[in-house]
Amino acid sequence: MVALLAMLAGCGFEHGRLDDPTIGSTADGGTDGATAIDTPAPVTCPSSYTMTLPSTTTKYRVIATPAAFASHHAACNQDQSGGTHLASFETATEAMEMRDAILAMSSPPGTQFYVGAVQKPSQTTTTTGWYVFTGGPLDPSLWVSTPNDDNAGENNEENLGALNTGDLMHDVTGDLAYPAICECDGLTIDATVASYIP
Repeated sequence: MVALLAMLAGCGFEHGRLDDPTIGSTADGGTDGATAIDTPAPVTCPSSYTMTLPSTTTKYRVIATPAAFASHHAACNQDQSGGTHLASFETATEAMEMRDAILAMSSPPGTQFYVGAVQKPSQTTTTTGWYVFTGGPLDPSLWVSTPNDDNAGENNEENLGALNTGDLMHDVTGDLAYPAICECDGLTIDATVASYIP
């Protein structure tokens, strides 16, 4: 085993990762969709993160008290610096499992929850430029129909995402008080995507 590790040391491998500066960085805009390779293991989460889903190894917590987006964004980030954030649904399965888990609660705290999804500012259509906080594109199949900015066209007002338990994703402004879902996966918010967050 030691001989194998010595052989691999000069081949661009380090700490179990490919020595590629674009993986897990913003060099390619954070949209390479390779978030799983960047997930450290194991991740130790705060004790408040007790919710799990069948399709992921990460943990979640629901903030039941309604508040504006900025308050929830800060609270999730403070739970564990660099390892927790508003939930970033990398797959439709993850989002649907979360919706079902909330509906299975004895007293769900609401029907709409802030999550880690944001639209890049100054888009010309309501459906373009949507990302999860960890850097990948938001799966377009998650929208209830399409994001609509509460009107017939893009006006750059509703650039945040919320999970609705009646269907799935809605675009929202961030100033209304909703509960929120935090995720502990050991990943930081992608630097490019962070610049889009209002």
